[in-house]
Amino acid sequence: MSAADVVRRRGKTHNIERPQAPTITDGFSIASAPVASTVWAHTQPLSMEQLRNLPPGQNSSDWRNVWSMQQLLIKDRIQIDGQWFIVQREEEWVEGQFWHGQASIIRDTL
Repeated sequence: MSAADVVRRRGKTHNIERPQAPTITDGFSIASAPVASTVWAHTQPLSMEQLRNLPPGQNSSDWRNVWSMQQLLIKDRIQIDGQWFIVQREEEWVEGQFWHGQASIIRDTL
């Protein structure tokens, strides 16, 4: 089974939120509401090799590989198993048909 078949057969629908450009009002930058949509994607935790290659301080186990049939963009938020992750890396995977990204969990900093 090819990797593309894995995405098609084992993927599922995930919610995403795509940030939009801010607007300028009276000289102040106002954040725009993100656009919500869904993507068909297959997700897996990063391998130990991939975790070792992350920058220092970012090599926790709260990262996911995301293979998608729709394009992923850096800073997209994707919901995986009820938790929100943010896409940190993205690349075209199979000549415009699939995309691969790596996403880290969004932690509440309060």
